[in-house]
Amino acid sequence: MESSSERQPLLDNLLNQEPKRSISDRIHSKTDLSRNPSTPSLNNKLLKNHVVALFVVNFDTKCGNIIEHCVPSGLQLAGIEFKAMPSGSHTITEDIVYFGNGRDVYGLSCFKRIHVDNQEERGARMKSVGILCKHFMTLHLHLSFLESEVVNQLENPGNYQRLQEYYVANKDLDNPLIQPYGSNTSLLKITHPAGCFSQFIKYFGVKIFPLWRLMLLQKRVLFYSPPPVGIACYRVYCCSLLSSSSVFLHESQTQPQFYVNVADISELSSSKTFVACTTEKVFESKKNLYDAYIDIQNIHSTSADIEPLIQVTSGDKMKFEAVSQLRPIGSLQEQLLQGEEESEEKYIRFFCAMNDILFQKLTEISSNPNYQISKKDYEEMGLSSKADKAFLSQLIKLYNFNINLQSSYVLCC
Repeated sequence: MESSSERQPLLDNLLNQEPKRSISDRIHSKTDLSRNPSTPSLNNKLLKNHVVALFVVNFDTKCGNIIEHCVPSGLQLAGIEFKAMPSGSHTITEDIVYFGNGRDVYGLSCFKRIHVDNQEERGARMKSVGILCKHFMTLHLHLSFLESEVVNQLENPGNYQRLQEYYVANKDLDNPLIQPYGSNTSLLKITHPAGCFSQFIKYFGVKIFPLWRLMLLQKRVLFYSPPPVGIACYRVYCCSLLSSSSVFLHESQTQPQFYVNVADISELSSSKTFVACTTEKVFESKKNLYDAYIDIQNIHSTSADIEPLIQVTSGDKMKFEAVSQLRPIGSLQEQLLQGEEESEEKYIRFFCAMNDILFQKLTEISSNPNYQISKKDYEEMGLSSKADKAFLSQLIKLYNFNINLQSSYVLCC
């Protein structure tokens, strides 16, 4: 085991002191709107007004999944009945599902199954109530309504008055979103359950860092999980946050697609980057659709270029030790010790700071084409000069850094 004196410089920055990089200082000094007690209610009210549609999906014993009702009427929602009630839902009693519906719309559905003394329904009634919005960041605001409404639809089939009223109160006003994805990681903490990100890290352990590399390189990542789907959707969301950065804000983050099924194959085949989940095992054999396939906690690659990225390195183990300890970062000390929600944010900021240091160092090196990357440079970026060479090479190429890694790989010190 390496002593503390041998720890990489990046880890010392993240664990014990404020990062020396000025760009990291700037991300911590940004105004945090979510900490103003009056702001969330204002944001939530405005963000809610991006509802495109509400719908009810029913399982019919003769026809299978069908769209029972939609508000407003007349919308073309073909296929959504298989997103809102995924394959295998009959094996569970309840679930929530996040999903994409085309390029510009995201959905959230609540599924529930109850026992009924009805021979026509074969003893079980299954329904999902769902919503479509212009951005996944707004979906969680409607979760409590969907959870109560699916119960209402099961107990009072055919009563759609509450759906109509909710749509009228929250329908799309064609206003731009207040917060674009990735501009404020603090706001993102309210879109998933308390403890979600820490449980995500605990679940994958040190393998969180192969996932981190895949996200930074904008690879196509597919999680497989049997129902319930909700936990897999949260893993997709957390995975997308691993590449958070204030340096390359839009370029580094892959928007999550959440739950996908066979109807999405055409769209996925044309996507250069995505992170999604599925309950359909048939995807495992369609290796042309993804770069990495995660079955439970096992990460499988599809090519020789991806294989080095998913191997756990000694550097990964040190970084995992750091994220496991997760002491506060510099000036955030008071903020990061305020409770469970702040603890969650602490994990996100850890990765954001790590990514910022990596990107800024590469930017500095890129400004001097004759510079030779040293072993110390690798360590300052939290990388191994041997194990992470393939990762760094792909990162340089993807983000168009003016660095010739081959000629720089003569480690001068």
